[in-house]
Amino acid sequence: MKPFPEPHDLIAFFEVEPRVLDPGVPWAYNHLEFEVTRGADRINCVIEPGYGVLRVRWSRSADELAFLDFNTVRGLNLEESPTGQVLTATFDESSELTSVRIRLRPQVQVFCHTEPRP
Repeated sequence: MKPFPEPHDLIAFFEVEPRVLDPGVPWAYNHLEFEVTRGADRINCVIEPGYGVLRVRWSRSADELAFLDFNTVRGLNLEESPTGQVLTATFDESSELTSVRIRLRPQVQVFCHTEPRP
């Protein structure tokens, strides 16, 4: 994935250290799993940069609200917005999606964007 955020920026965004599949292997080639709880909301986010994988599971209490499983992610970027920091995934041209934006503060929000492709 290019771009890909620096490890300290991802830790600051999720406010937790990820579980990694292969300790000692750079994050760009690893399996990262972040678990975040915001009140009743729980976010599990898996990132595999080398494979273009992003999985987001969002649940509230015992109910699963969304499970997003992407394998054509071209890049991840952290952006500042007027309402807080957003993790933005961009996709290969083969995907109908152009971007997915994830916000964790002040409340969890997920936005999926599409644009017609030629």
